[in-house]
Amino acid sequence: MIMTVSTREQPSTGAAVDKRPVTVSESRGSPPPDDAGSGNALATSVLVVALGGFAVAIAYALSRAEAPGATALYWGGQALIILPVALRVLSPSADARERMALLLAMAAVQSLLAWCYSPDQFRFPDELQHVRTATDILRSHHLFTPNSYLEVSPGFPGMEEVTTAVALLTGMSLFHAGVVTVSAVHLALPICLFLLYRELTNDTRIAGIATLIYTTAPHYAYFNALFVYSAVALPFLVLAVRAALRSYQRKKSALWIAFPFLPMMLTHHLTAFVGIVVLAAVAIIVGLSPRGRSIGLRLAGMTVGLSVATILWTAHRSPSTFSYLAGPIHDVLSSVTRSGDSEHPKLIAYGVPHWESLVAMSAAGITAACVLGGIALVSRQDASRFVRLAAILGLTYPALLVVRIVAPTGPELATRGLTYGMLLAAFPAATALVRLWPLHGSGMRAASAMAITATLAVGAIVTGLPPSWERLPGRFHVAAFESGIDRHVTAGGAWAHDNWLPYQRVACDFSLCSMFAGYSHATVSTAASPMYYATSMAVFDQSLRDLTSDYVAVDQRWTRQTPVTGRYFFRDVLEGEHTWPLAPSLFVKFDRNPRIDRLYDNGPIQLYDTRKVWGG
Repeated sequence: MIMTVSTREQPSTGAAVDKRPVTVSESRGSPPPDDAGSGNALATSVLVVALGGFAVAIAYALSRAEAPGATALYWGGQALIILPVALRVLSPSADARERMALLLAMAAVQSLLAWCYSPDQFRFPDELQHVRTATDILRSHHLFTPNSYLEVSPGFPGMEEVTTAVALLTGMSLFHAGVVTVSAVHLALPICLFLLYRELTNDTRIAGIATLIYTTAPHYAYFNALFVYSAVALPFLVLAVRAALRSYQRKKSALWIAFPFLPMMLTHHLTAFVGIVVLAAVAIIVGLSPRGRSIGLRLAGMTVGLSVATILWTAHRSPSTFSYLAGPIHDVLSSVTRSGDSEHPKLIAYGVPHWESLVAMSAAGITAACVLGGIALVSRQDASRFVRLAAILGLTYPALLVVRIVAPTGPELATRGLTYGMLLAAFPAATALVRLWPLHGSGMRAASAMAITATLAVGAIVTGLPPSWERLPGRFHVAAFESGIDRHVTAGGAWAHDNWLPYQRVACDFSLCSMFAGYSHATVSTAASPMYYATSMAVFDQSLRDLTSDYVAVDQRWTRQTPVTGRYFFRDVLEGEHTWPLAPSLFVKFDRNPRIDRLYDNGPIQLYDTRKVWGG
């Protein structure tokens, strides 16, 4: 067991006193490591991880070809990625170099697989929102061009600015420049996490295990390897928190916090606001620690200054951000007073395998138990008050589980929130795993630690993205995420890009709207579903006049599939009620109206000009 002991207070001598917790070396009582043997073991582990990534990539190819064996190969590849990393990071015999190298190898494979999943273009809706902002920068050579698809995006252009700079300097396409940018950031994140937890604990084993536990956050492996601004902001958040810790542990200036915080503030609104909350929490626990009052006040002052800067920037460049973030907060708060008999919308989707639900629930329960157990262990150890208070912040994890249960959009909010909550929960959870697998633990205890970590990793896969119905690419699903954008949808988007002026108003389903808004600079309608569902020509014409849409898109596959997300359209008035595909008769009306012109038809997709209906 690694015992953490606090440094005794020393009389003031005018020199800085290192107050970091001192740990018993994990190699004490063990022979020095064999460098050659350690290097061979590391190379072998990295090779196995790479083979696992190759197996998953082959599974993607098999799935696209509708060949058998893709699912088994996918999970086998995931096992090869997860198990070697978990084994060596947890093992007391591994050193800091080996742990860090394996965590980097896993991050590299995850970035590669995010690209292998969609190797030719961005497809995820969140990515396409930022494609819109990035292409506006390339086209206008100016920042802050309005983006109707994600209004807040232009006000936080950090990711897009770096990506477009890479594209212009290298001649890469925007897609490849974006892949390079987010891959570099995904590789940087485990390094930053390791440095943060090592700063907190002064123990490389706990730092490595805490980083490993953070990788079991649902969005870590896939979503945070996509072209989304939260992924780029995360390493800056970690570095800002580390700078705050160093200001207390090593008597460094609190001004260093601003260097990572300001790029984060310019990149992602939510991460910046979360950073303010976390920095405020650090200031409080520093102020409550021995001889930490003055440093805590300086940290609090720095946090206030950064809060003012964030609010001013947001109010100046993206004032809609406040209402954008208020919606989820309102959902959580209102759920507290909601009567118990209220019902959440029922989504129609392909059934999640029963074993996945069991693993997801088990992973959540195990993580919560590790966090609570770790908090208890740290409180009983002779740790500094600062470390004990830092462990208590891990209660964020069970709080997010409550949000998942009570809020109408709880699963999505909790999953996104765990990107930040696991940052605080990983330290106490790692402490629990160290206790489970001590320096000279039995094989049974080591196996238990491995089983726990493997369960957490699989739980992260089944609760994160892609969802079960598109975990493997290849099968088309109407109005879905990546699986809703196939060659027909892409072809329709390319035609619109070549033939429409920017900012044309378009009615479409979720997938087509993502393509039109991202690549064709269209303004997509969020109120078009009643028009599609109209059964009489009079109601249909009136709906078109009310929408004043320039164009309308139809996908004939709506008549053959129900939407796995529960909705065909943005703000679908029949969301959760689609037990059968739409009737083909609903779409005959577009060709019967003489004032509507069919402009494009590639088989499944038809695009209509509806401006004559309302006089546009």
